Formats: sequence, structure tokens, C-alpha cells
Amino acid sequence: MADLAVVAYKGPGEQEAAEALSQDLPDAWTLIAGCQLPTRERDDVDLLIIGSNRIFVIEIKHWGPVVEIAGDHWRVNGQRRISPVDRNSQVARRVSALLRRSIGGFNAAADEARLVVPRLLLSHPEASFTVSGRTEDNSTVLLLRDAATALRAADAATTALSQIRDEVAGFLYPGKPRPQPDPALDDDAGDQTEQALDESTAERRPNVDDSAGGTLVVYIVENSEAVVLVEARDPDTGEELMLTVPREFVLDELEVGAPALLDLGAGLDGSRGPTLTVMPPLAVSDDEVNAAFDWADSILATVDDSDTSLG
Repeated sequence: MADLAVVAYKGPGEQEAAEALSQDLPDAWTLIAGCQLPTRERDDVDLLIIGSNRIFVIEIKHWGPVVEIAGDHWRVNGQRRISPVDRNSQVARRVSALLRRSIGGFNAAADEARLVVPRLLLSHPEASFTVSGRTEDNSTVLLLRDAATALRAADAATTALSQIRDEVAGFLYPGKPRPQPDPALDDDAGDQTEQALDESTAERRPNVDDSAGGTLVVYIVENSEAVVLVEARDPDTGEELMLTVPREFVLDELEVGAPALLDLGAGLDGSRGPTLTVMPPLAVSDDEVNAAFDWADSILATVDDSDTSLG
């Protein structure tokens, strides 16, 4: 029986789901119900599960019995609903960024494998679903009766999380003191925020040649006075590509969790250099997004770890 810590149950089906999973998951696992993240957005996570090798960010929906999943829009018993998958994926990215800044050794562990995994759990006891559109929804969405088996399988591959799991659990577990960011992250100028963001992504940023051009569709992970931390995803491996963009290259006001366009060949005042702008709705086609990811793959193939600067 897994350890279950309850902060709050806020929605229908959350208590039943948390208690059922705690009964069926391994003793060494930790479940936190109603976890509020220590981030600026104060995101709530319905259920945070710390397994042996993965951290699962679970959004619980008591929808059913008939759920039709079609990309961004679902139908529940014939009524249209906005998909909760994308928002939960954004929250998972924030969890990952938070742990990168706060837990020593998490960066190295996350470089080897994706450690923070989003899942959508349908807690209705008679729920069933069909998927059309995005095939990844097949593995992202879980039924309560199958969830424990699916989570065990997703956690099976060994990662370096096992080496820092207690520290991660102590940081996220309510009622226990959270470690403060390492003072060693301070740079000579004393700007801890900028240095923390830089440290959290130094090993993941490619050596980008601005003259090569190209556009990436990214998501805003952190937004500080000095830099903006953004994330793209490798479509083949699902691994996160984390980049920092100096504030001078950010042209628009950006919200954490929102999509944006990172144009690496554009310039400010006629100069060459990256620019980060809000992504207009429907401004980028699927083909263009895939092309951008392909371009990113070609850049990643030539990563030079000795140079971690975008500018």
C-alpha cells in the first residue's frame, strides 16, 4: 500500500481515485492529493505520484460513462468539453522546471530520461473512451480500473530518480520543510534568479548558430526579469529541450504555460539574433510545426556542450 498524504480533495471522484490507487500501488510510492506547487502560479495538482523512477502529474476528471476524445475537444455523454490534457502537460512542465531549480542532481537525472510524466485519469467507475485525432491520448488518458497497472508499467524502466527520490519526496511532500535553492547558484552579480534558470538548463541547451535561422514552437516555463525559460519537445523521444532566452530578445508579454514562437534567425533593429513572440492562434500549421521540430533535431545533433548561450 502506497503512502497517501491528503492536502485537499476539491473535485468529484478525487478521494475515491486517490484511495484506490494507494491500495494498488507499491509500498515505496508516495501519493499527494491536492498538492499545491510552490510556484508563482500556485498550481494545484489533483494527485502527484512519486514512483520509483517517474513522477506522475495526475489530473482527475469524474467524466463518463461515455467519453469521446478528439484532439483539443472532447465529448462527454454527447456534451462538448475542452481537453484537459494540454493544461496538465503544462503543469507537468512546471513541476519539472521547479525540481530542476530546487533539487541537486535532478538536472542530470532528467537529462537521461523524462522523469515528470502527465496523465489524465477518468475516475467514473463506468467510464470508457474512444480516441480520434492525437494518438498520444491513448497512453495519456487512464481509466481508474486500469490506472495502477498502467502507472507501474510506465515506471518500470530504471532512472536516476531512485538516487534522489527521498529528496524529491521531501521537497514536494506537505508538512515537510522544503530545501532552499542552493546559494552556490548565485553568480558574481548576485542575480540568483538568472543564475538558477541558467543552471537548470545549461546541459540541455544546444549551441545554436543564429545565422542558421528556423522557428521553434515553444512553451513558456519560467518568466523572470532577466531571462525567459522555454521548452520544446523532441517528437520522436518525448524528451524536453529547455532553452533560456535573454529578456532583450523577448518582444511580447508572455504568460507561463502559453505557447510562443522562438525565431532563431530573426533580428532586433536589423541585427541577427533570437526573438521570442506570442504565437497567434492557428498561425502555424502542423506541417510547419513538424518542420520546426525537424530543424531542432538537426541542431541537437551538433550540440556543443562548451557553449550554452543562445545570444
